[in-house]
Amino acid sequence: MFTLTPELIAQMQQYLTMALVPSIIWGILQIVATWIVFKKAGEAGWKCLIPIYSSYIFFKIADKKGSFWIVLVLGIIAGVFTALAGALNMPLLALPGLICMVIAVIINITVYYNLSVNFGHGVGYTLGLLFLNPIFMLILAFGSSQYKANQQ
Repeated sequence: MFTLTPELIAQMQQYLTMALVPSIIWGILQIVATWIVFKKAGEAGWKCLIPIYSSYIFFKIADKKGSFWIVLVLGIIAGVFTALAGALNMPLLALPGLICMVIAVIINITVYYNLSVNFGHGVGYTLGLLFLNPIFMLILAFGSSQYKANQQ
């Protein structure tokens, strides 16, 4: 039988402190970075705090506002098909949802590319945003990159 001893509780507290505190600090740093990126693009920084609205603003900064609605609808469709496939125990029913998600990923790649271009970067920075997003968002926020979409 499992019992919580004082030693085990102390170890759990130590582990939580070691894992949770850095995660909270990293999360706050990401919020600050996104806030600064939004401000550089001429948007109010607080908009990064509202879940779906922040995604819309992100797409707007990348000059892909219309794509936001497509990705949103594709995500809803994918969720419905995946839920139905699970509920009805029919794995093939999830295939349309998978196709929707692949299309959404492709659209998101174009959004990251546009974001890179709008801040004066190219394909290499796009790859960085795709594979090391938190780090490249920090670089975008605290680096010398300037938003150039409205100047073209």
